[in-house]
Amino acid sequence: MIHIQTVARTQLDELAELYTELDNSETNIKRLRERFTALQSNPDYTFIGAVDDSGKLVGSVMGIRCYDLTGQCRPFMVLENMIVSKSYHRKGIGQILVDAIEKIAIESDCHSVVLLSSAWRTDAHQFYEKLGFTKDAAYGFIKPLN
Repeated sequence: MIHIQTVARTQLDELAELYTELDNSETNIKRLRERFTALQSNPDYTFIGAVDDSGKLVGSVMGIRCYDLTGQCRPFMVLENMIVSKSYHRKGIGQILVDAIEKIAIESDCHSVVLLSSAWRTDAHQFYEKLGFTKDAAYGFIKPLN
């Protein structure tokens, strides 16, 4: 059985492993600890984790509430760093994580949840579309800064 909870500081090594799996590059654990500590006290950042029966962190998602000044000036939620360990794919964990972020977004009066997904991650695109995200809603642009 999978349990959903707020990611704890004691799980940061496991979170770093998941993030390494997410982007195929080693996560700087020292920096991750520093940033997590800083962001953990910010109510606009949410870190949700999926934990299996053994207590292992097997999935995670970060939600960031962003404030807006257009229209009704309602915030929107950015869904970021969504990862479920490959050995736990197709067990409904991703949907549970997204549902948790959507619940927080609704409670925060957000008008939408937005995310970016790399163009090559076609399986992820199908997953997000299945959950009601619209693929052609907008273009995402990235400008790398060294």
